[in-house]
Amino acid sequence: MPPELPDIVSAQVLVAGNGDQGRVERVRVAWRHAGFETGPAVGGSFSVAAGPARFEALVGRRLELDREGGVLAGGERALPLSRLPDALRDGVSLVSFGRPPSFGPRRR
Repeated sequence: MPPELPDIVSAQVLVAGNGDQGRVERVRVAWRHAGFETGPAVGGSFSVAAGPARFEALVGRRLELDREGGVLAGGERALPLSRLPDALRDGVSLVSFGRPPSFGPRRR
């Protein structure tokens, strides 16, 4: 049986344009309105978090864990930008699930 996804998963949103704070904030607000928790902006990026079903509904791809415990959407670490609504895609260059750290406890 494959390992189960956690109740909440997170991804990093990278906003294009040298971290323009006005653009970053506009994108963060759009993700919040779409039902995601958003982390603070760090440069031109911020984190988003929600249950796996929310991500799956957004991009129409099933989430799964890879062998290292990282999250994949349809076998890819990055979400397909073409499947995002315009408000979430506009000004965004990447939305990606990070790799789990190579240290510390591991999921089994």
